[in-house]
Amino acid sequence: MAIDYAELKAGNREAAQALADARSARHLTSRRKREEASAERADEGARRRRKAMSDREAEAFLSRRLHIKMPEGDRPRTRSRTPRKLFTRMVEQMLRGTVGVTNARGSDGRHSIHFAFTARGFGSKNGRRWRAGEAERAALYSVREEALEGGELGWWSNVADDRNELVAHYRASEALEANDRANANIYLVEVIALPAELTAEQRRQAVKRICRQLERLGLAYTVGIHLPDAAGDQRNFHLHLVYSMRPCQRVAPYEWQFAVTKRTEINTPAGIMQRRCAVVVAINETLREAGIDKRYTPLSNRDRGMAQPIRGKVGQQATWAARRLAAADDRHASLLILQDQLRQVRTGLVDAAKWLGSAGAVVRRRCLGMAIKLSDAEAIMPSPAALKAKMRDHLERQMSVADQATRAARAKLTPARPAVSQRLTSMRHDLGATAGASELANRREVLGTHLAGMRSHTVQTVADIATWVAAIPQHPIAIEHDTGRTVGGDRTSSTDGETFVTPTPPPSPIVGEMQAARHQAALRRQREIYDEALAMLRRKRGRVWLDADGRYDIDDADLPTRERGVWQRLKSSAEAQSDLADIHTVQQQSVLTGVLDIDAVERATGVSALPSATALLDPTIPEAEPASPPDDLLQVATATKQRGVFAQAESVDPEQARARPKGRDKDQTPAILQKSEHER
Repeated sequence: MAIDYAELKAGNREAAQALADARSARHLTSRRKREEASAERADEGARRRRKAMSDREAEAFLSRRLHIKMPEGDRPRTRSRTPRKLFTRMVEQMLRGTVGVTNARGSDGRHSIHFAFTARGFGSKNGRRWRAGEAERAALYSVREEALEGGELGWWSNVADDRNELVAHYRASEALEANDRANANIYLVEVIALPAELTAEQRRQAVKRICRQLERLGLAYTVGIHLPDAAGDQRNFHLHLVYSMRPCQRVAPYEWQFAVTKRTEINTPAGIMQRRCAVVVAINETLREAGIDKRYTPLSNRDRGMAQPIRGKVGQQATWAARRLAAADDRHASLLILQDQLRQVRTGLVDAAKWLGSAGAVVRRRCLGMAIKLSDAEAIMPSPAALKAKMRDHLERQMSVADQATRAARAKLTPARPAVSQRLTSMRHDLGATAGASELANRREVLGTHLAGMRSHTVQTVADIATWVAAIPQHPIAIEHDTGRTVGGDRTSSTDGETFVTPTPPPSPIVGEMQAARHQAALRRQREIYDEALAMLRRKRGRVWLDADGRYDIDDADLPTRERGVWQRLKSSAEAQSDLADIHTVQQQSVLTGVLDIDAVERATGVSALPSATALLDPTIPEAEPASPPDDLLQVATATKQRGVFAQAESVDPEQARARPKGRDKDQTPAILQKSEHER
């Protein structure tokens, strides 16, 4: 709009109207803004009032608690110990664990933490589907007695005092979650590795620090500190932490208050990372207080660049083929190891067969020599009838000597009685003439005591003589062919191959000498029984071992009662220990070098089977001569003697040689055998 200046000075209506319109518009705009601001302020107040009211209502709803009390009849009656079916594994009974030497320290100087987080609920499908009562079984597995470190100090819970109340809590929690969502989460499990460098008390302190965050959130948790598995790494001290995302508070035994809301932020990637960081901070703080230069990091190996690269999918067929090739390689390596072991076994068997072949020849030579010696011994041995007659004559001479000793003792005792009576009469006469009444009574009492002692001594002497006479026929008597040797206390002589035993006069019937004679007889009998027991133990080949006192001992359960009693009394003596040491040395040599038992070969008749077995193992070894039966050995021995090797011996009938007694005492062995053994 164009306006002239003169008109403007005089006053222009159009300009005034335009200015008035602009002023009105400005006023209207300002008024509208004020009205809008006022309306906005009113709306914000209303909104804030509405928000505060909703927050108060939400807080009231969130702060509500469900009070649950389990009645006496519904409380679980579990055993005091955890059922073994929840944790028993046969591998722990078959394998023995080791101590690893790996080091997971990264470039930053820290170690990776093992932190396994698992959430289980009604909708769980990973691994296995949900089963009723799974929460209480998980809690019982965590607090089982066999795995806890420190016994009952290795587990605790803020909602239960014992295992029965712990099972009741998880049953009530599962029943409460069943009234929530169909896929409601029931419990969480964290498995955390604990440093093996810490002590048991320090590990418990670290676990208490790990649980502080759960206590601040008011969550119910159960702790179980486990020892390393028997078949695993012996540094694997770890923690089983079972808890729920729903806050809970224990009011009284078997009585809890559950919140109506959950701390769902825990079961998120951020919440899991927060828990991982809290665990690492708690463990590092404990290590720092213990003065251990070891620290953990919450980062995973993949985040630290230490994990293996992720391999892409290659397909099912390629995966199966790779697995089968790997299994075939493992089997091939196992077969190579087995082939090497079989080669070593075959070499050992061939060497053993060669040794057995040479041992068979030695056995045959020894059998031939023994057959010659036995035939020679049978030839010079007197007949049983003559031996019995000589023993009968010897016993009759002993009885006559005993009768003479008895008569001599009685002849000495008979004249002694009148002398004692006469002495007593003279003493009484002297006492009556020289002493008063009181002194006479005292002397009579002393004399009576002295006479009673003499009488008892006389009676005991007669009884000892009778016992000695009765025991004379039971003295051991041995017949020797060596001229001029003493056997059983008697002197022997030989003329033209016949043996005569001259009885030795018995000792004087004095108590001390008779006791010495009985003692010597008992010692001789005990020696014979000891030799018999030792021979039985050698034949039975009982195992010899060293007891806690460093003494040798042997299994004597198969010995007869008499031999076992004597052996038990004498096995601690120096001679018995020396014999046991010899047996033990032979057994050790047999175990280490595979020495063949000559006695076993002598008892067995199948000696000729050894060379044939050698030939089967190594065809280059010539077959040994077959072993001859016992009759052939005796025939060979007879032929050898007839050729003049042993001209003094006569041929022996095989039947007579087979009927000879198997056992023979040392005193009854012919002198020629003893001489041959000494010379050999």
